[in-house]
Amino acid sequence: VQEVASKSDNKAGDGTTTSTIMTKEIVNQGMRAVTSGVSPVGLNLGIRYSARMLADELTRVAKPVKSTEDLRNVATIASGSAEMGRIIASAFEKVGETGSTVVEESQTLTDEVEFTEGLTIDRGYISPYMVKDDERQIAELMNPKILVTDAKIDNVNEVVPLLEQLVKSKDPVLIIAEDVSGDALSALVVNKMRGVLDVVAIKSPGFGIRRKEYLQDIAIATGATFVAEEVGITLDSVTLEMLGTADRVVVAKETTTIVTDGKQSDAIAARIAQIRKQAESAETDFDKDKAVERVASLGGGIARIKVGAATETELKDKKLRYEDALNSVKSAQEMGIVPGGGACLATLQDTMTDKILEAAPDEDQ
Repeated sequence: VQEVASKSDNKAGDGTTTSTIMTKEIVNQGMRAVTSGVSPVGLNLGIRYSARMLADELTRVAKPVKSTEDLRNVATIASGSAEMGRIIASAFEKVGETGSTVVEESQTLTDEVEFTEGLTIDRGYISPYMVKDDERQIAELMNPKILVTDAKIDNVNEVVPLLEQLVKSKDPVLIIAEDVSGDALSALVVNKMRGVLDVVAIKSPGFGIRRKEYLQDIAIATGATFVAEEVGITLDSVTLEMLGTADRVVVAKETTTIVTDGKQSDAIAARIAQIRKQAESAETDFDKDKAVERVASLGGGIARIKVGAATETELKDKKLRYEDALNSVKSAQEMGIVPGGGACLATLQDTMTDKILEAAPDEDQ
């Protein structure tokens, strides 16, 4: 019974009481039927068969969620708060279907939503000397070129041909590599401080095999050529045409946000479809979660709902209510909505019982 309630909560965000009562009744009635001589195997098949028919009918009668108002209503009912409903609806409206919404703790007493637009990478600048805005401790690049590579850049001679081209074109550049160190890092910092070249370098996100996947995502989102020896491209052969573009890049100490220019929307959509297929065939929950993160990062950014409260107990309660409401809204977006409180199932009991009995292959089922 606990497992049923837990799955209902995780998948739908609500309906735990209904599923608990139904499970209890199925067990009680099932035990009674088996005691009276009904085949357990036939009974099991019959229960599954009936559940499929009812699920198909529920899907048929469900109304799709079309507007922000519908989302707000679902979130308000699930959370029990009109204000929570409004915040959740605004978050979903902003990030779209491919974006993700997460719940975090706030240091204030009020609830608020923060939106991260574009592509977010959990890596910051390699050297603090690359910072342009000392007050905010960030480096901001407008309309930069973007180099995406899985190589370790430690020899300045490897990147000199590219840097000379960038100095001539006067384009700012973001370098995303496995690491930048030694002579190469020193040369970049010196050129930055002298004002010769506006450059920022960050380490590539992720670990192991996922690192290449993340780098390929970034390359596709920015229109860059992924520079890797395994595809036959070395750093000293890179030209300006192989670099990606973006409207704006903001690099902080621990995060980088790339605001894409919209030129690669078709390629991004194809990449998202590919990642979703990988998620379906993923063997572990961890792989699925990472795939969902990548889709959210590529597709619609991230909305962070920051929950504030006066006490620890209130904070925990509000976070749980937000998470339940978020699950409910996600389910409503995917499957649509029906009247709640068991009313829909009660109606189907009157209208579907005869159909199910007629369709059953044998007496036990």
